[in-house]
Amino acid sequence: MERIRKYPLDTTHLHATLRGYQTYGAKFMLAQKKMILGDEMGLGKTMQSIAALAHLKAKDKTHFVVVCPASVVINWGCEIEKFSDLAVFIAHGVAREENVARWKAEGGVAIVTYDGARLYGDGTWPIDAIIAEERKRLGLDASAPVDTDEKPGE
Repeated sequence: MERIRKYPLDTTHLHATLRGYQTYGAKFMLAQKKMILGDEMGLGKTMQSIAALAHLKAKDKTHFVVVCPASVVINWGCEIEKFSDLAVFIAHGVAREENVARWKAEGGVAIVTYDGARLYGDGTWPIDAIIAEERKRLGLDASAPVDTDEKPGE
């Protein structure tokens, strides 16, 4: 626990004030590198995830993916735009291919549905971090964590 408390969270690209437990959650994600965040509804899992991605951007990571149900794609985009300066690319709908190409070229957050994640699972995406909402929908083992390449303290 002390290692997580001491983990430096860079909020340069975050435009929000986190509550103490949200700061701890974001630091926990970054320090553990692979984990499942299972807070109660309404406690700010989205905000903690955005804070972790904003931190990674400050550490020169550039390409992030959020995989979520189609019903919350727009919400994720709005929240990321409202609370960070991360570029958002919706990889869903009529502009999907154009947005994916721009995301690959520019970096930022690509927001994809479960079907979209399967569609683009070809290994050509330069991904620094993945946030998966409702991971069970991806058909992944719930105990299999998500990866970032950042080492604690970097």
